Amino acid sequence: MAKRKRREHRTHLCRFSALDDLPRNQRSDPRAVLRLLATTGRFSCFEVDRRLADTLTHIEGHGWATFDTSGAYPWTRVSLTAAGEAEMAKEFVGD
Repeated sequence: MAKRKRREHRTHLCRFSALDDLPRNQRSDPRAVLRLLATTGRFSCFEVDRRLADTLTHIEGHGWATFDTSGAYPWTRVSLTAAGEAEMAKEFVGD
């Protein structure tokens, strides 16, 4: 009797950037979102609700970060600007 070949099954788990893990009240806090984006460097469009969209608009409008959507869908790369780094530093100093 011939042996059957074993089939391999692989599962790929995809975790987004952790914006989903932010408590609801922090999703509207630009500094909390900026702090998280500084560590992850990207976010997925699937994580963004209206509240978070307003916060991201605030962050970009204040020049704290730039967003690059030219990469692979659904990712948006985030780069903190000098102003964003200064804003984060102020938070730790207590200003």
